[in-house]
Amino acid sequence: MKTDKEYFTNLFVLLGYPNVNNPKLLINKIIEKINEITPYGDDFCLEYLRQILKSAIRSKLPLLENNVEGELIDNYSDLYAQSIYSFPNSHHKFDHEYNIEPFLANNPIYVNDKLVDYIFDDSKHSRLLQLSDLTVGILRHWMSFLEKNSESKISDILNSLSSNQETNIRKLQQVMNNSLSESQGFKIGSGSNTFENKVSDFLTYKF
Repeated sequence: MKTDKEYFTNLFVLLGYPNVNNPKLLINKIIEKINEITPYGDDFCLEYLRQILKSAIRSKLPLLENNVEGELIDNYSDLYAQSIYSFPNSHHKFDHEYNIEPFLANNPIYVNDKLVDYIFDDSKHSRLLQLSDLTVGILRHWMSFLEKNSESKISDILNSLSSNQETNIRKLQQVMNNSLSESQGFKIGSGSNTFENKVSDFLTYKF
């Protein structure tokens, strides 16, 4: 799926995403993609997956159904709430999200029986929110870079940086390491040991 996101995105839309209205079609399409990647079955893991999928055609898979087509999440208020729960002692200021604010207003957040305060503001008038947006954008690109490259590839890329690139990446590394003394936030929830190793390798890389 990582190597051909557009193919699978179109497939899930065809199937009524997030529902799977035609499990047999889903299975056959995945098998077709596996056949393209390894037509002779010489990749053990993919061949094993192909055989499992073939047998699954005859059984009823526990797939999503009876959801609103084209809508995976009806609102993102839980993401905001999670930030507040994760850092209850912080002062939280969010950019205005008018679809989200009523959900949070109707569900006050308490930590240790204490109401946690937060505010919404217009980023056009808040330098801190603008800086936050910039920081999140940098982190998103950084995580995408780590995710799509192997550890050896990342090392090769870092070894081949120009002088200006190295200076900028070193500054990013320094900011991240300094932030760890305050919070492990950007390292939380990465989801895999491989990704965690990439993060650690980057943070300890000697330029």
